[in-house]
Amino acid sequence: MSAEKREQYRQKAIAKWKGGHQTLENRRKFSEMRIGDGNPNFGLRWIHKDQAILRVKVEELQDWMDKGWRRGKNDKNGKRWTKGSNGKPGPKPLIYDATPEGKAWCSIHKEYLSVEQFHRDKNRKNGYKAHCIECRKKKRKGKKW
Repeated sequence: MSAEKREQYRQKAIAKWKGGHQTLENRRKFSEMRIGDGNPNFGLRWIHKDQAILRVKVEELQDWMDKGWRRGKNDKNGKRWTKGSNGKPGPKPLIYDATPEGKAWCSIHKEYLSVEQFHRDKNRKNGYKAHCIECRKKKRKGKKW
């Protein structure tokens, strides 16, 4: 492709391209617009009680505190309250591994098997495939489990 033809394609691409990065001046303007009263969260605080969380104005905060609400999104046990997949508030699940030592979970057998029955997988948390070698062979041959 000639240099002239390449330049024509480049000019067409530039003419079509409308999105992109903001200039430094625009970034500065947007940043200044969100300082203080321009920030949508300015003057608001998170509070919680039981399993409910709210965001209230600073001026109303003491009234809510007198009603038994507490500041922040944490309950008294230190659990962080968020909205779950059903839209209702609930504690974030505790993530821990209860796998017995030297075992891995086969999601087809639905039981823990010895790690010698699994292929290694460095991308998974436990380091082993989700299915045991036997189930993987059956799957490859098109058999049902």
